[in-house]
Amino acid sequence: MDSAKALYWFKQSAQHGYAEAQIIRGLMCDNNKDFNAALRWYKKAAEQGQAEAQFICGCKFYRGEGTVIDHVKALRWYEKAAEQDHADAQFYCGTMYLNGEGTAVDKDKARHWFEKAAEQTEEEQIQQKAQEILREQF
Repeated sequence: MDSAKALYWFKQSAQHGYAEAQIIRGLMCDNNKDFNAALRWYKKAAEQGQAEAQFICGCKFYRGEGTVIDHVKALRWYEKAAEQDHADAQFYCGTMYLNGEGTAVDKDKARHWFEKAAEQTEEEQIQQKAQEILREQF
C-alpha cells in the first residue's frame, strides 16, 4: 500500500470515530501549528473516554492552545483523565485545587489527587513530585 493510500485510510478511521486515530490527527495538526483543528480532534477522542486525549484537552484549555485560556474547562478535562488513573492529570488536578485555578482552593481535593498521583508506580517523576508536595503542604 502506498503512503497516500495509507494516509487516506488513516484519516477515514479518525473521521469514523476511532479514538486512537483521532489523537494522532490531533498530533499531526499540532505539528502543523493548527491548534484549533488539533483541539477538535483531541476532543472527539476525549468525549469517547480516552484518558490521554482528556489530559491533552486539559492542557490545551489550561494554556489556551486552539482556544481561550479556560481553567474551569481544563480542570474538568484533567479530572476525567485523573479518574482513569492518568498520573499527570492527577498531579495537575492536585496543583489546580491547591492553587485555586479554575476552582476555589480546596486542600482536601488537592491532597486526594496528590495522594493518587503519589501511588502511581509507573510514573516515577510524578510520584516523587506528588510525594514532595504532600510532605511540604500537608
